[in-house]
Amino acid sequence: MPRRIDNFTSYFHRKKRDLYFVTFTQVKKDPVGFPAVRDCEAIDGRRELLDWLREKLPSTDVGPILPFDSDSGFIAMPYDGSIYVDFTPEDLEKFESRWETPDGKSIDSRWQCYLYTLEEYKEKHGGRIPTPEEYFD
Repeated sequence: MPRRIDNFTSYFHRKKRDLYFVTFTQVKKDPVGFPAVRDCEAIDGRRELLDWLREKLPSTDVGPILPFDSDSGFIAMPYDGSIYVDFTPEDLEKFESRWETPDGKSIDSRWQCYLYTLEEYKEKHGGRIPTPEEYFD
């Protein structure tokens, strides 16, 4: 079913904050390089992580994300199950104490959480966030 999913570009434009995102390591690519996923709900470990986030961090905003920058406003491709998580500092501490080693690696090999800071993103784009008019087709 078609749906709107942010990528890094639209996330930073919409939220204007650091981005924490989780990718699922067992998702394979098809010969063209797209995710070979028919049902993201069936990705091993994804439901477990989402249930934990809902139970332990109920006020934390979680949503789907395509883990790449894009200069296009419309992309048609399979969704690989990746999610963004809008942690507060306290929520991040809870997540890290449950799911990560002290060096930031996941204790569950089925996924990894990454941080892409707003400052890093802006550095790639001349110190600012591009407007939709600049990246929409």
